[in-house]
Formats: sequence, C-alpha cells, structure tokens
Amino acid sequence: MDIIAVHGIVSGEVQGVGFRFFVSKTAAALAVNGWVRNHSNGDVEFEAEADADAMDAFLSAVRRGNAWSRVTEVKTRPIDPKGYNGFSIED
Repeated sequence: MDIIAVHGIVSGEVQGVGFRFFVSKTAAALAVNGWVRNHSNGDVEFEAEADADAMDAFLSAVRRGNAWSRVTEVKTRPIDPKGYNGFSIED
C-alpha cells in the first residue's frame, strides 16, 4: 500500500472555531498521520500521510470544514512521507 503525503494551507475562517481539533479528530478516524497548526496570518497549515483512499476522505473533510468554520481555499502540494506516527495539534 503506497503512502501519500501532502503539505497543506487552509484559508478562510479557520482559527478560533475548533478547526485544528476537527482536523485532528478526522485524521485519527481515518488513520491519517501528521500534524496541524495555526499560522500567524489566520491560515491553518498541516502535513498529512495516508493511503490514497484515506487521504481523499481527509482532504474532502478539510475542504468542508466543521460547522463553525468557513473554508475558502485549501492549497496542497505533494511531499515525501516522513513516517509520522499519529496526528498532533502543534502550537
């Protein structure tokens, strides 16, 4: 099973609305590994690793956001897998 890894930047109303917790909880449910953190400009950044099906489901959820967020853009780019174990919320 091939692992896909992506780096992403999420724009919109995604800070102060539980978005990082939502991303972390979604990742755990889908067996996606990596991290998520806030940016000083109001964006949220993440790195994620998973098989193709899990990554598709994860990115779809990130694009939808949670009930309190308003995602306007998700930019992703492929990166090399780093072998993350679990998913963390970083400061």
